[in-house]
Amino acid sequence: MRAPLWLLETLNVLLVRERRKKLDITERDKSIACVHGYPVRVAEESARHIATIQNLATKHALTSYDAAYLELTLRLGCPLLSSDGPLCAAARAEGVTLLGLADPTAE
Repeated sequence: MRAPLWLLETLNVLLVRERRKKLDITERDKSIACVHGYPVRVAEESARHIATIQNLATKHALTSYDAAYLELTLRLGCPLLSSDGPLCAAARAEGVTLLGLADPTAE
């Protein structure tokens, strides 16, 4: 069984914040438990939308991963849960509703 990329990226954000002393182990574990409570669907079809992903990455100076998350939220018309500053800024610019666990400007 493979872990979805979004879950690995979320865990990585929390681990980095813990290492930078921006949250403790208890807060990290509570955050992961909270994330598991969100009704998340994994979409495998993003490869069919690579041109849009590339355009979003270029337009907003995002990584391909972040642009893929943005493309998916735009395509599905759903909110974005992120604390990544550049991704949140791009999402706001594209009119996406943001949900957040932390202030994206805090890092």
